[in-house]
This record gives sequence, C-alpha cells and structure tokens, in this order.
Amino acid sequence: THEFELEPNSSNPVTEFARVTRSVATNKIHCAALCSRSSDCRTFSYSPASSECRMSNEEPGGLDSDGLPVYNKRRAATGSLCKRTVVTTTDGRQFCPIQQRVSDTDFQQPWSAYKTGFGDDVNYWIGLEAIHQLSSASANGVTLLVQVVTWEDSVLQYQEYSNFLVRNASSNYTMTVGPVVEKNRTLPKAS
Repeated sequence: THEFELEPNSSNPVTEFARVTRSVATNKIHCAALCSRSSDCRTFSYSPASSECRMSNEEPGGLDSDGLPVYNKRRAATGSLCKRTVVTTTDGRQFCPIQQRVSDTDFQQPWSAYKTGFGDDVNYWIGLEAIHQLSSASANGVTLLVQVVTWEDSVLQYQEYSNFLVRNASSNYTMTVGPVVEKNRTLPKAS
C-alpha cells in the first residue's frame, strides 16, 4: 500500500513541503528498489523498526524528520554521458548505471537502439557509444560493478571487475574486462 502526504521540508528553500510516498519494505535494499522503479523518487529513507520506506520527489539529504538517513538518487548532469542517474556507494565511489531493468519493458531492440540507447527513467540501456565514451575516460579502463537484486527476498548480489573497456564502433564495441576485484558477495536480507 502507498500513502501520499506533504511533509515539511526545511532543507530545500525551493519548496516549503515535499511530497512523500510511504510504503512497506522488507529492508533498505527493498526500499532502494522501490525508489528505483519510480521516476518521481529522488530520495528515500528506511525505518527498520516500522518497515516503512519513505520516498520523496525532493533532495533534502542528511536525515529525515525521524532522524533516519536519507539516500539520494541523483540525476546526472545535463550533457553527461551518464544519462539517467549517478549512484554513490557507501564508501563514496560514484557509478553510472548502464542498464536497469525493473519491470517487463521489452529489451528486444534493433542494433541501432543498442548503439544509441533506449528506455525511460526506470528501465533503460544507455547505449554502446556512451559506454565506450565512459570506459575510455581512463587509460586503464574503469571499474565495472554488476548488481542484481532479487525481488522476492530483496537480496543484493554484486561483483566488481577492473579494467572494463568497451572499444569503438569500428571494433563492433568489443568489450574487455580485467579480473574480479571483489568476489560475488551477498548482502543478506535485513531482519
């Protein structure tokens, strides 16, 4: 169930109130997944005590009205190769999601769509050309972070690879990737 309300928003001078969506979530990962499915969600906070997930269309940051940490889902800057959002990990590293699938959007597309990108704010592929540009930004390639969330029990699994590089169109966007930096790690379901 979802419930909408307006909540005082003292940290953002643009609006006096922020629209807040409240939903039940099993843990913080599930709450993050709910936020990622919504194009209106820009921040979220999760209360383990009440299993409440609060999602907002504002970006207050810091703590919410109950003192819980607020996590931002930032939109990428205009003109950025990272076309949708920038994800910041708990250790401060930033990643650009190159694909996100959270519903039944059809990913069977022609080659031209895979080259330039397709989708919306919730389900998307940023495109091989953008991935080539992003991965070519460093002489040693960049880190590829692969994350999978199981919706049934909200378990996050991920692996990191070093030296990720997608070559240009003349090589048919050949991908090279270095060794696994961090082995498959599962974050268990929160109690």
